[in-house]
Amino acid sequence: MKIEETPEVVRLIQLAEESVELAHAALKLARIQMDFSPTPVSEHEARMRLKEEIADVMVCETALGINQNDPFIQRLRRKKWWRWQERLNE
Repeated sequence: MKIEETPEVVRLIQLAEESVELAHAALKLARIQMDFSPTPVSEHEARMRLKEEIADVMVCETALGINQNDPFIQRLRRKKWWRWQERLNE
């Protein structure tokens, strides 16, 4: 069976699971950078894990037929980027 042939609900569950793992990887790297809550993982290892989880989420996006170059997604990304930047400047 091809990934694209699996039910969408299965692919959505996988995306949710990978998204949680991405969140945990980001939090671990942040803890290391803040020297908060010691962990045996080095900063380099934590950064590599973050990249791995980003790749996993991107695989799920592809499996769901989401194209990051879609004009709608590109507009949303720009809008959200600028909104974040504006909030930082307030």
